[in-house]
Amino acid sequence: MERDSVRRCQRCNEPAVIIVNRWETRLLGVLPLHNSAQTDHQCQSCGARFTLRHPLLLFFLVGALSGGSLVGMGMLSMVGAVIALFVQGPAEAAVLVVVGSMSIAFGAACLYYAAGSQVIAWLNPLVPGATMPEQQQGPLQAARACSCGAPAQPVSQRLFTSMRLPIGATFTYLCGVCNREFTVPNRLAVVVRFAMAWFLGASFLLLASLLPFEELRGDHFFVLGVLALGSGLGGLLGALGIVKRVRHPLTR
Repeated sequence: MERDSVRRCQRCNEPAVIIVNRWETRLLGVLPLHNSAQTDHQCQSCGARFTLRHPLLLFFLVGALSGGSLVGMGMLSMVGAVIALFVQGPAEAAVLVVVGSMSIAFGAACLYYAAGSQVIAWLNPLVPGATMPEQQQGPLQAARACSCGAPAQPVSQRLFTSMRLPIGATFTYLCGVCNREFTVPNRLAVVVRFAMAWFLGASFLLLASLLPFEELRGDHFFVLGVLALGSGLGGLLGALGIVKRVRHPLTR
């Protein structure tokens, strides 16, 4: 992974992009992952900023393959939904639409968050031998308003991964006035929580539609109950994430 290096900015074409923040990646926010980290970059000339997730090439290959596969399966599900509408009925078609849309959403997220880092690195290439510019802008993560109204600065970040793919992060902020500490999930974490809720809910509808209600046994109700509980929990966590982001807005 790059250390003290300078990149050429895609926006202003100046060799002035430097690392302004480094984060350690932890599996499920707990276990550290070796040779895997996240770096925040910002151009000291025009202020353009971006984030790279390392190792770049591995993330690109995994993201491109998994993301492309998920998008392809999602498109096939959409085609299958049209066929199911005429062959089986609207309930089965609706389930395929939900599952297909979730597959496309997950695939697009893989392409953007995993493969996207390498694409950004290509667009903002390293400049060997370039003079390190003075840091005038940064860090990348902005402060958020504390409950007391004062700006709270980010002090740590917990990255959540699944098969080394990022599925969200939570930032811990510390208020310098009231000394209060609070956490706020990023947008990806909120989207993943809602996506899991929708996926489990779609699975619930699919399984519930396979048999008439009077033919369901105890084990069927157990599986359906677990899916319903997981869907509700995912939706609740997603809603709580939105509440936290609204309660502690960015201060700049």
